[in-house]
Amino acid sequence: VQIISQSQDKVLQLCVFNTHTLRTRELTLTPNAKWGGNGLLGCTIRFDVLQSPEKHTLHVLDVYEDSPSSVAQLDPYNDYIIAVGDLLFNGMNEFNDIIHHNVGRQVKLYVYNAATETVRQCAITPQKNWGGEGLLGCALGA
Repeated sequence: VQIISQSQDKVLQLCVFNTHTLRTRELTLTPNAKWGGNGLLGCTIRFDVLQSPEKHTLHVLDVYEDSPSSVAQLDPYNDYIIAVGDLLFNGMNEFNDIIHHNVGRQVKLYVYNAATETVRQCAITPQKNWGGEGLLGCALGA
């Protein structure tokens, strides 16, 4: 954090590690307070203990018709849920706890798509009465 603050308005080179692909890439940016939002970068940096990707990603294996997951346009086999809002989860049980706590309330999922190699936000509302199985209407695997 101190390096970013000291590099305000100067070019800064970062090495970013992708926990899903287990690859790094070089990134050049200029921290700036004038971009129109909070902070110098326009993103949140989290320092965390690296675990295997299976611990904090869930693979979307199937999406059921007319379910909350189909409304959110989750893409079976290509999508991986990597976070719920600003919360990283540690496995399927912790993810399920977060979803059960938010029944009837819209939550934001951060989803990595393997086909496009992009991360996007999906708004989804866990529902008990959507007409099918589960709160999200999808099959997930670790």
